[in-house]
This record gives sequence, structure tokens and C-alpha cells, in this order.
Amino acid sequence: MAILQRTKGHEKVSPYSLSMIAAITFDCVISAQITEGGTDHVVFDNFLHRTLSKLRIDKETKSKQIVVLMDNASIHKHTSVFETARKFRANILMNA
Repeated sequence: MAILQRTKGHEKVSPYSLSMIAAITFDCVISAQITEGGTDHVVFDNFLHRTLSKLRIDKETKSKQIVVLMDNASIHKHTSVFETARKFRANILMNA
């Protein structure tokens, strides 16, 4: 996505990006986050922590098995992501 700016008759394109992370089930969105710019492992781990924490507090999901399905992006492979999943008793499944 780019934002077009006009300056004295000239058009200048400024790069602008948004990143979205979402946690979904078969029938609903559990959690979503839009971040200005890119997403690194710190942003992703924070999102995962907040989402899993919410699921473990909720009385309907606190004892259920949780599977986190991710692709092989480098931010998903950081040790902090695996530690967060382990802390909340969630299984990780990587989809190459």
C-alpha cells in the first residue's frame, strides 16, 4: 500500500505498510492485530502471548488442546515463540 502525496504540482509516493496477525478457529476470529510497518518476532510473540493467555483464562477453552498452525516465516521460528507456546501448553504445527 502506498500513500500518494501532492507537493506543488508533483506527486510523491510514500511507502506505507500495515501488517495483520490473526488467530482463527473454524468458525470465528479469536484475536487480531494490525501493526504499522512490519512484524518481527517480538511483535508476534507478544500477540501469541496475549492470545494464548486469553484462551487459558476463558472457562470454555482453558482445558482444551490448542494447536498453533504457522508457516515457516523466520519470526515464527524464534525461541521465544516456542517458549510462549510451551508456557501455555499449546502445540505448534509448522506448515512449510
